[in-house]
Amino acid sequence: MKIHYVNILFFLVPILVFALFVECQLFHLDRKLDESENLRQQEYANMQLMSELYVNDTQDLKNRIEYLERENHIQAVALEEQADMLNNYDHHVDDLQKELNAYEIALEEAAPMFQLPTTWEGPVLTKEIGGNMGPAGRETYYNLPMQGCINKMRSLGYSEEEYPYWVRDDGAKMLGRYVMIAANWKIRPLGTIIETSLGWSIVVDTGTFVEEYPYGVDIAVDW
Repeated sequence: MKIHYVNILFFLVPILVFALFVECQLFHLDRKLDESENLRQQEYANMQLMSELYVNDTQDLKNRIEYLERENHIQAVALEEQADMLNNYDHHVDDLQKELNAYEIALEEAAPMFQLPTTWEGPVLTKEIGGNMGPAGRETYYNLPMQGCINKMRSLGYSEEEYPYWVRDDGAKMLGRYVMIAANWKIRPLGTIIETSLGWSIVVDTGTFVEEYPYGVDIAVDW
């Protein structure tokens, strides 16, 4: 009977040892599998985190690109508006320059006929009254051709450009900006500028009236 148990034990021990070995191997394998699963899950979690970070970074980059595109568009529109404003400003400056040039030309053309302001506040010579006491003395008027007087003044240097002949709206005959008058050349030589009731005047002529009225003037008109 003892021999029988020994044989049984002899037979079971290797089996138990093998089973224990297998159990240990399975235990180690389970641990490795657990560790591998944990590592895989950790890697998966890391990949998910990296994926989320990539998505967030990509979205941020897209948002940044959209923002820059909007800013570029706004700046482009602003530059176009500024270009239009500058273009309009240039056209406006050109128009103003043209107006200024036209004004300067008109002023230059009108300059010879620009009349100096008068200080006389008394009565003014008219056709109706015929005679008047003005700031220079007794005033009368006459209406004769003035070409001889004009030629005489031209010979003295009174050019057509600076002293054109024209007739004012009230009928006064003008040499440039001055009313043409006859006076006593001994007292008021040719070219003398004096004030009359019709404005500042220039001596271009004389007459026999000076014998009676040496300080009188005869104003040339087309009345």
